[in-house]
Amino acid sequence: MAGLTMIELMVAVCFLALGTLLVQECFIRSAALYGRYSSSLRARLYASEKLWEAREGAVYAKEPQLGSDAGAFDAAGRRYDWTVDSSQEGKDLYAIRLAVRWTDGNRPVSLEREAYAAKPKTALGE
Repeated sequence: MAGLTMIELMVAVCFLALGTLLVQECFIRSAALYGRYSSSLRARLYASEKLWEAREGAVYAKEPQLGSDAGAFDAAGRRYDWTVDSSQEGKDLYAIRLAVRWTDGNRPVSLEREAYAAKPKTALGE
């Protein structure tokens, strides 16, 4: 007798269904990973920009802009909260600390950066 029996056909369909489920799970995981990394990349870009602004305010302003500042921004359906603290560590040395926080699903995520900036001699008027 040529052809497939009903049992063989059911076994083949089960294997195809399991393979499809595995592929679908891989796609779902990669989409979640992409969302996580894109949020992190957005936060890193914004953190770099805020650190640069704080450095410019501390080093190149006539009166150094020191202290704390905070705010928030929205991007791609997420809300990012940030805080930046600038302090003078030495005669011409400034410490800048930045934190960016957001939620990824129900999980809180944070990115913290710390940088130091020194006044160059040209900014000191020497």
